Amino acid sequence: MLKKIEAIVRIERMPHIKERLEEIGIYGFALSNIQTWRYETTPTLPRFKGKPDIYDLVDKKKIDIIISEDLVDSIIDAIKEQARTGGTNGQIGDGIIAVSSVEQFSSVATLSNQSH
Repeated sequence: MLKKIEAIVRIERMPHIKERLEEIGIYGFALSNIQTWRYETTPTLPRFKGKPDIYDLVDKKKIDIIISEDLVDSIIDAIKEQARTGGTNGQIGDGIIAVSSVEQFSSVATLSNQSH
């Protein structure tokens, strides 16, 4: 069965993630520029109606990989290993990974050994 891995990671970690995926034999994936948002309060900012608010959008990268089920764990481990910052457990904002089943998959192009 095929699985789809979606990972949202910090931009600066992408070269490390790409290199690690190549090391384990993954040479292609979709990559998108996205923005994430997380509500935070911080006491160092000016207060609006008594409440310090931050509403910042953060640039991130989204990786999409469709792969056979037997490779999922090694890909997740590779992404986690290279996406984490600040030690072995990482930090808030390092990213997320989701895995879902692929019901149907088809390639747009048909590959053949014939040259035209």
